[in-house]
Amino acid sequence: MTALDIGVIAVSVLFLVRGVWIGFVRQIAFLLALFLGYVAAGTYYPSLSQHLSQVGNPQLRFVITYALLFFGTYVLIMVLGVGLKKVMHITFLGWFDRSMGAVFGLGKAIFISTMVFMALTGIFSSNSVFIQKAFFSQYLTVSAKWMTSIIRDKDLQQELLPKQPAISDFFSNSVPALKSLGGDAR
Repeated sequence: MTALDIGVIAVSVLFLVRGVWIGFVRQIAFLLALFLGYVAAGTYYPSLSQHLSQVGNPQLRFVITYALLFFGTYVLIMVLGVGLKKVMHITFLGWFDRSMGAVFGLGKAIFISTMVFMALTGIFSSNSVFIQKAFFSQYLTVSAKWMTSIIRDKDLQQELLPKQPAISDFFSNSVPALKSLGGDAR
């Protein structure tokens, strides 16, 4: 077990427990509140900023208007989420909320672990001992390939995937006597 495995397990346990504790409804309400707050602020900024014409600095007016719209929408959605969570517990669906919260938490853990794995394989080669010997390395590689398939820019996709070190390319293209020095005995 390598440090990568320990990190993946720790992140998974943390997000799994947090998912059970908070529940699915509150986690979704949080994400929805962030998204809708951003959309509301972007959509209604022009009409609300007219009411703040006494603020002379346009940048300050933008910040105030955007913050009011964002946080107002955020608080409204979060209050609705808390209300929906209470209704679920009253109707004895609390177990479902917590179970789905665990699944959602595990999904977030996989996402975060994959992002960290992609960063590590960008810094170190995928031949690095702690990456190669990690139990979760093969699963994180599959997850990284799936996540990068969403990116449209093919060059960026290749940059984010695990790489072999440049030195292995040198040894694989060199004379046979030097190949054994590179440890690449194919």
